[in-house]
Amino acid sequence: MMKKETKRKFYFIFLLVCAVSVVLEILFAHPHGDALWHRLPGADLIIAFVSGFAFLLLKTKVIGPLLQRDEDYYDREEKKDE
Repeated sequence: MMKKETKRKFYFIFLLVCAVSVVLEILFAHPHGDALWHRLPGADLIIAFVSGFAFLLLKTKVIGPLLQRDEDYYDREEKKDE
């Protein structure tokens, strides 16, 4: 488990990177599409965050159980051989 101080630093750095990202997008990015979300500052950041979260959720809840083995998977193999 992370200490409370470490978590606080992690969240601070995460929010700082997000804020700098939005500021840089406002200053340097030009609208590159006709859709509304392309004209909103920080929309690309939000879309990337949500899609990344959805991917991780899909991976852990759907694909994870398909790839996981039971705890006694290797023990069963050894018992068969004996």
